[in-house]
Amino acid sequence: MKDDKHLFGILFLVLVFDVWLYVSIISFYFSPDLRVYFLSVGQGDATLLVTPDGKRFLIDGGPGKRTASELGNVLPPWARRIDAILVTHPQSDHFAGFIDVLRTYRVGYVFGNGDENDTQTFGVFKKTLREQGLNPVVLHTGVTLDISWMHMLVLSPKNDAEVKNAKDKNDSGIVARVEFAGKSFLFTADVPKEILKRIPQEFLAVDILKVPHHGSKTGLDEELMGMIKPKVSVIEVGKNNYGHPKKEILNILIAHTEQLFRTDQERAMVTITPGGKIAVDAQ
Repeated sequence: MKDDKHLFGILFLVLVFDVWLYVSIISFYFSPDLRVYFLSVGQGDATLLVTPDGKRFLIDGGPGKRTASELGNVLPPWARRIDAILVTHPQSDHFAGFIDVLRTYRVGYVFGNGDENDTQTFGVFKKTLREQGLNPVVLHTGVTLDISWMHMLVLSPKNDAEVKNAKDKNDSGIVARVEFAGKSFLFTADVPKEILKRIPQEFLAVDILKVPHHGSKTGLDEELMGMIKPKVSVIEVGKNNYGHPKKEILNILIAHTEQLFRTDQERAMVTITPGGKIAVDAQ
């Protein structure tokens, strides 16, 4: 009798686990919402977008191993695939973390602006891509990507010549507008405000802004914020020696946005429902 009770207890726990696992899988893969995670990876950018049917798109990879760890914190343990990654520009705080991501997850596609650098770290990144059989697809202004119900429009750089002739690698970073259920995001890499201001305002005005260049004074001013008019702004930043985010930029953001988050204090998850409702959860 005692053995029977013990066996029943084990079977009950297995059943509870199976139910939990089933519900978790269903809720993850069939959530009707777009979930956008601004990951806390230190001084760098890494943003994971998860579509309603579970497609995963990672914009920038951050500066190091924390990105793969952060993905493990927000994705269920059985989710071992990233459908696509986007390298906005080849600076280590935007691509270096992809090395461990590529070693940890199966990646479907790689997108970038076609630029490279001659550092050892970038060489390791390219070698890792080759080992995975991945060839980056170059994106320029006007290219669109449709991933499930999510639409992405590339706004900058204009072409290969602009990337090649850029005085600074920040100048040719990929700027992209993402739309879902009538709401929009603007991903700005480290692009300076002069580049952003040449983009037509109809594409600049968004609901959620990824603040340019970790809150550097090169990325924003009052005029540009008046063009973007975001409801939510997120600064992807970590401990640094540059003074990011700059006090004057924080003041501009506070004056022009309803909600402000920074990833050196918390991971932020923005959820967009099919009806266009925005919810932000600081984790």
